[in-house]
Amino acid sequence: YTGLLDLCGDGAKGDARLAAVLGHEIAHALLRHPGERLGGCHLLLATHSLFSFVASALIPDELFDVLHAPAIIQLESLQLRLLDAVLALPNSRQQEFEADFLGVMLSSAARYDPKQVPPLWLELAEREAHHRESTPEIFATHPDWQRRSERLREWQEAAVALSKGELEILLPQTTSTFPPPPANTYPRTPRPPASTPQPP
Repeated sequence: YTGLLDLCGDGAKGDARLAAVLGHEIAHALLRHPGERLGGCHLLLATHSLFSFVASALIPDELFDVLHAPAIIQLESLQLRLLDAVLALPNSRQQEFEADFLGVMLSSAARYDPKQVPPLWLELAEREAHHRESTPEIFATHPDWQRRSERLREWQEAAVALSKGELEILLPQTTSTFPPPPANTYPRTPRPPASTPQPP
């Protein structure tokens, strides 16, 4: 269970990488992605039930007599997977981009170096390619690691400014405003210096 910690490494570099990973997971909670996915599951199952009802009404009974139970189960599974690819997975991949963006902004606001994050995503891509066969993105829950790394590089300017205290980020009320950073990062309002109390 220490694989990710080993990959992040030690020192300031490792701390920045780990902060981005934790920020990514925290962002999922802040953006209420689990609730969105639960709602998407309800839609997926309702659509699947509707398609199955229509198919059973239109397909002649003679065809069901010819097909064996395993074949019918495989057809049902294929239908569910296709519906998942059309209805649920695109939103799941978009949520990962949103969590990448907000996660790196959260870690940058905590003064961790955002430049350490894109290389980590590329290293994760290499490790995943080494240990498992690649899945076509249309059937994947997560976007391609390369694309995610490129997006993170696009957000570097805003993230670096945020880490220096030059910007502040406002959490949007909905995820429809993601992902362009310029629309979600704002110049920080200068605060007057704290007055030093004078001794009596």
